[in-house]
Amino acid sequence: MTVHEIAAQLNEPNTELIGKIVNTLGIERVSEYLQKTITIEAEGGMMTRDGERRRTPGGVFFHVVKGELSKAERKHIFPKLPGTQIKKKVIQAVSWEDAQKIAVAINQTPGKGATVKLTLVGRPKKVAKAGEGAVVVSLQGKPPGALPKGLPTPPDAGITWAVFIANKQWGKVKDSISQNVDDSLIVEGYPLVDKNGVGIVLATNVKSKLMEIAARDTQKSSL
Repeated sequence: MTVHEIAAQLNEPNTELIGKIVNTLGIERVSEYLQKTITIEAEGGMMTRDGERRRTPGGVFFHVVKGELSKAERKHIFPKLPGTQIKKKVIQAVSWEDAQKIAVAINQTPGKGATVKLTLVGRPKKVAKAGEGAVVVSLQGKPPGALPKGLPTPPDAGITWAVFIANKQWGKVKDSISQNVDDSLIVEGYPLVDKNGVGIVLATNVKSKLMEIAARDTQKSSL
């Protein structure tokens, strides 16, 4: 695999930096980080540190690489330029308890027409029938990890979601999920939390991670 082939897969114009990474780390390590990037993209991508936009595939790749480098490698590949150190203001986030009180108050005057969609990525342990037209699986949400500065920190436990999937959608991914232990569902749907705190997602789009990666590879090979 060449530098230009990697750049093409990432749609990344900075071939000079990619070349520097390949020359420093070797193609075997770079291929591993490229595969991690493809997986992250298949699972919905990665937001920038401030949470304002989604990273480009190239940005995800560089972020993955930075997280795997030794200090010496990082200094060589991503040297800090003179004058780039900026003193950052410390932002005090509201506590989770206060955030809940604020949420109750602001929800007394909601806006109109908000569009809601939730994306879940995970592998179910059990599939159960939900009437004649659907199945239901349970997916345990992970804690949010690093959040943009200024946001309150929620409890560590993620929400457990009961995901209802129409039979037609489930049929498209059933074989891949059952035959590949390393495959995962990628579900987009409408989330609801009932008065008892039970999280439910009504799936509107269902894919599998391996099927998504295969589709991208097919698309790239046809270019």
